[in-house]
This record gives sequence, C-alpha cells and structure tokens, in this order.
Amino acid sequence: MLIDISITNFRSFKDTATFSMESGYKLRKWKDSNTFSNIHHPELLKSSFIFGPNANGKTNILKAFQLIQFLLNNPAKSNDDHLMTDTFGHNKQSTTFEINFLTNNKKFRYYLNYNSDEVISEKLEYDGSIVLERNRQSFDVIPEILTPVKETFRKNQLLLYLAQSYNFEPAQTAYSWITKDVLYVNSTNNISDKLLREFQNSESLQNRLLNFIQAADFSIADFEIVESKEGFKITIDHETMETQIVDKPVKLLLKHATDSGHFTLPFSQESEGTQIFISLALQLIFNSAKGKLLLIDEFESSLHQALTLSLMKIFNNTKQKNQFVITTHDLDLMDNDLRVDQIWFVEKNRFGETDLYSLLDFDTPNLKRNDFGFKKRYIAGMFGATQIINQNRLMENVFGGE
Repeated sequence: MLIDISITNFRSFKDTATFSMESGYKLRKWKDSNTFSNIHHPELLKSSFIFGPNANGKTNILKAFQLIQFLLNNPAKSNDDHLMTDTFGHNKQSTTFEINFLTNNKKFRYYLNYNSDEVISEKLEYDGSIVLERNRQSFDVIPEILTPVKETFRKNQLLLYLAQSYNFEPAQTAYSWITKDVLYVNSTNNISDKLLREFQNSESLQNRLLNFIQAADFSIADFEIVESKEGFKITIDHETMETQIVDKPVKLLLKHATDSGHFTLPFSQESEGTQIFISLALQLIFNSAKGKLLLIDEFESSLHQALTLSLMKIFNNTKQKNQFVITTHDLDLMDNDLRVDQIWFVEKNRFGETDLYSLLDFDTPNLKRNDFGFKKRYIAGMFGATQIINQNRLMENVFGGE
C-alpha cells in the first residue's frame, strides 16, 4: 500500500512535491469505510482524488509511477544507454523520486536520484534499516552476494534491479510491489493479454465480469475471449510497462442483443465509455482481494455520473483491499462522501511549475467543514486550482472579432 510519493524535477514538478495517502490526524468521519483503519503504521486512505484545471499536472503524478516502473523493467544494457528522463522544461538537472509503501506488513522506502547518464544516489530501506545504498559508484550498503559484481556495476544501472535479480529478498519484495502491484488503468483499447487470459481460464471471473457489466446497464448480453488471427503482436503491458511479444494473442469480443438475435463487436470498436468501464471492471474484479494500487486518469471520462458515483462506493467500501489514486474534473465527486484528506489539488504558477496540495493543508476551519458542499467553495475560488477562462478572448478568436 502506498504511504506517499515525493517527486522532484519531473515534468511540471520543478520543486519537490509530496502526495500522501496517510489519513489526517484525528479525522473520524467515514473512518471505517474510507480508510484502512486496521493498519496503524500509519493509517492509510483507500482512495484519493486529484482535482485541478486542464494541463496543470494531475496526470504527471501518475506518470511518475510509470517512469519508475519503466526504469526498473528496462535496465541499461551498456554504458552508452541513456536513462529515460522527463525533466521540468527539459533542464539538465537530476530527477528525484522517493516512495514509501507497505507490503507484506513491512515498511519500505525507495529513493532514486538520477540523470540521463547515471544514477547519482539510490537507497532502499526495509523496516527502518538501510539494506541498499549507493552514491554514484560508491556502494555504502550492499548484501554480501553483490560484493563480487560491484566493480563491474555500470553507472547507469539501478541497484534495486540488480539486487532483486540476485534474489536479495528485501529487494525482490520492493521491486515486485513497484513493478507489479502498482497498476495503471488505461482508457485505451490495449488490455493486457495476460489479464484477458486470466479471465479466459476462469468461469467464475467471467460470470462476475458479465454480471458487473450488466448491473451497470450496458447493453451487453455476453462476451467471448478468443485467440486472435494475428500471428503475434507487440504491446506495452500497462501493468508493468514491459514490452511484450505475444505469440498467440487473445482479444475480447462483446455480444449485443437485437430483435433478430445478436451482433458481436471487438472491444476496440466499442464506445470510449464502454472501453473505459470494462478496462476498470477487469482490474476491479481480478484484483478485488489483492491489495493493489490502481492509478486511474480522468476517471469521469466518457462515463455517466451515475456510474462514477457507484464506482466510488466500491473504492471506499468496507471490504475494499485495494487503494486508488484518481485524477478527475468532476467537481460533484467532492461532495460524495469524501473526507478532506482524500481531496487534492494541483495548480500551476506563472512559470509553469505545478503546486500540489491537499484540502487538509488549509488552516481555515470553515474551508474544511464537510457539513456543506466543497464544490461551491471550489467554484468560488476558495481552494485555488481553478480554470481561469477569458470568455471574450475565446469569442474573438472564434468569430474573428466580428
């Protein structure tokens, strides 16, 4: 489970920004449903929602996880390989990520500071003890099993990747959480082949998926998961950010009832709303008891509001084992049984730098009261992070000043 992530010099985040899933101190409202109240080191939220104008950096928080996954899943193969970076304004300074998380009832901290040429600093803490640490090519803490290879270790290699490949248990656990337990729910039509095969091989999962889709009032009578006629396909698995070459790919076909029978559409030809909903349904059902972190971008995109509100009840259900980090423009969600510590905002300053803050950060008690709506206060500009629109200028450029 995610505790927090800090980001420095990545995309629109120039200075350090920290996004936290820790629950607010002494907050009791919806404690049993919206938090993992049985976890006490620390108590964590089940979901958080990030609001803010277009192009102000909401998605960049999710992309930080994807970049870390990419770096760990795609190790440098030679000294000439460049590490992938995406710095603020394409500057030449280093990027820093720090993730604190819980897995297997143990607390981990992974710290990475790097540029395109080399890893400057890297550290892994396990239950309060440093188990991996390097500063450039100086290895301050490494397991004995890695001692023979440290002289040949390249400056553009990640120590966490190497340690897990040598079966160093704390590194394996941390690596597995970052690369496999953090899932990006994509709104594209590229569902991973691996996930579809899990449903193909389980009648129980198929029944749950069909019932879930029909309960949401989609006009889908049934579905099939079949092998594609393509000999192979090359995809990027959005669960792991690994490039996959699939020999016998499978595809999802959806059956729609008509007066004279039914017709079948491939998933890729369904409406965007249907694709988004089914992509999310697959993850929710398959990972219902697995304790994953699901990242959902533009949650409300092409979904009816009744659906988004129903899904929120699932995210914050007392039985929920997963966590959710969600970006959205749907302001009505603010007033749908969310605590103040679950509401986050992003806002760019005049230099294009994103500021990230929580509703919990405001000192004025009246702004944090949730006995009346947050939406009205947000629209009134009390929380910042609003879209400032010059209506006259828009009109002039559409109609040419006529």
